[in-house]
Amino acid sequence: MSHGTIIATKYWGANGIGIAVVAVEGGANDVGAYIGATTDEKMEDTFRWTVSHGAKLYREEAEAMLPSLRERMEATGLSYRN
Repeated sequence: MSHGTIIATKYWGANGIGIAVVAVEGGANDVGAYIGATTDEKMEDTFRWTVSHGAKLYREEAEAMLPSLRERMEATGLSYRN
């Protein structure tokens, strides 16, 4: 995954584990969303790791976990990267 602009996030941290869902705008007027976890509860570090190494989410999963994503895509004309 190439690094782009983070446009939506969700984060949970507990017991030394950080879990993140991150949507990223790519260079082709599209969006991809990823889920990941680290042994670092620092939110920003977990976001960066997730963008680089996280598991790709299907659009339906991304929209369920990041409710603002659909509105953002509709308002900006971005498409979801499958």
